[in-house]
Amino acid sequence: MPDYSIARLIRKLPEGWGPSHGLAHEFVQCWREAFHANAQIKESDEGSLYFTTELPDIRLHGTDDMHCLLLARSDDIASEVLKTFKRKAVAPGRLLVVFPFREEAALLTQEALGSVRHLLVPPLAAREILLSDQPQEKLKKLLREQLPIRSLIPYNYLRPAMGSLFFGRQAELDRLLQEDDVSFSIAGPGRIGKTSILKQYRRALIRTRDPRAARSVEIDFYPCGDTSTTGVARFLAMKIESSSRSYRMTADGLADFLRFQRAEHGGPLELLLDEVDAVCRGLAFDIIGDAAKQGLCRLILCGRGELLDMMLSPDSPLACRLELLRPGPLESEPARELLLRPLSDLGLTLEQPEHLVERVFELSGCLPHLLQFYGKKLAELTAESASSVVVAAMIETLGWDFDSAQYITSPLSQLEDEERLLALALLKERPGELTISSVRALATAYGLVFSHARTLEILNRLVISNILSWRRGSFSIANGALPSYAEQLGYLDFGIADAKAGLRATGPRLAQKR
Repeated sequence: MPDYSIARLIRKLPEGWGPSHGLAHEFVQCWREAFHANAQIKESDEGSLYFTTELPDIRLHGTDDMHCLLLARSDDIASEVLKTFKRKAVAPGRLLVVFPFREEAALLTQEALGSVRHLLVPPLAAREILLSDQPQEKLKKLLREQLPIRSLIPYNYLRPAMGSLFFGRQAELDRLLQEDDVSFSIAGPGRIGKTSILKQYRRALIRTRDPRAARSVEIDFYPCGDTSTTGVARFLAMKIESSSRSYRMTADGLADFLRFQRAEHGGPLELLLDEVDAVCRGLAFDIIGDAAKQGLCRLILCGRGELLDMMLSPDSPLACRLELLRPGPLESEPARELLLRPLSDLGLTLEQPEHLVERVFELSGCLPHLLQFYGKKLAELTAESASSVVVAAMIETLGWDFDSAQYITSPLSQLEDEERLLALALLKERPGELTISSVRALATAYGLVFSHARTLEILNRLVISNILSWRRGSFSIANGALPSYAEQLGYLDFGIADAKAGLRATGPRLAQKR
């Protein structure tokens, strides 16, 4: 839209709009064009319009789920509109944005929303944003002016990376998108990005209007309390279609059920099944796998150790029907983007940026959750210092941070004594190359006797536990912070002794010579 038309629109909006909502709809269209973003109108009335949008090019907390209200009235009805908007829009992590086109409307907004996290965009600011050739920068500046920096930090290493914080994994996404007749399993440690890949794949289908989007069903099996064969079959069927037939589902009926769904949807369902470890070895999944082989559905499974073990087992019925994807650390460029883009959008600058990036890469091993962990810590330390400069010394401060040490080393406490002893031996010796032979030799030096198969089994277990990483077909210590923190906390001395004592007490495969 030409600049003069936008300026005219902003001048006219304070006058309000009638039943046709023409002016308000024009504003939403201007927003779409300025940000090259989707915007969906949810409700519209005289003098108010509620729309949602996401801005994937802005890496700030909440910009991937913005609920917006245009308001051009300042009467009692406006107060009710604001209360309704608040009731419907408020949710954890969500950013509320109000465009008050009258001064009185701005006052009503402040009164109605109070301490709720929200952004006010007055007419002059809206005009400046929509007329700018860099609207993202204008909006980010406004966000930083009105909201505390801490509330805008987008890093969240405890949840899947959504929209704006999803970087890399293009090879995995390409395979899921392009090999549409192949079923896959995505197996790896927690927080490596499996669920993020699944969700990003579905978003890509929706964004490109792929016909598979309408046939895709995302199911999280974590809340599946009944893991019996019938319980799993019923859980799956109810998530696909809540009906009396689904509630009575048994494993024997799954094939016919999926055949019916294929006919109903005009093609095989895309079953995106997450957290399948507790259920993937049962008869129900064997039948689902056979249904995929017959073309009744396509499977994409996500899980951790149980799924990986199943896929690596030659006796598993599913192993020969799905291709295994093993996400590893991020490549350097997407890792750099994940670390730096949010810091930049927060308005922070970096002292010695190359040194800082190199040090974070070393500490994190380019694991996505640790990149977010260190990014969040750096942003928080900078906010505490009331500065806009991330100084190089901050990353060294984290090298002695007790909370960080506890978080990074926490997987060690979840291992069995035998696995923990080998893990600590690897962290203590830090061998340059990890092969089956070199690891068996190291295990022997610490009194452990392993077969080739058992060594590989433990190495895979250590990958699932984020002790080791799997990259381009080889194993390595997951990150540089882990050996350092393990040493500081005494794991490499007392931990090794405790693990050996535990093994002797429980009848281990521990050589008598040591």
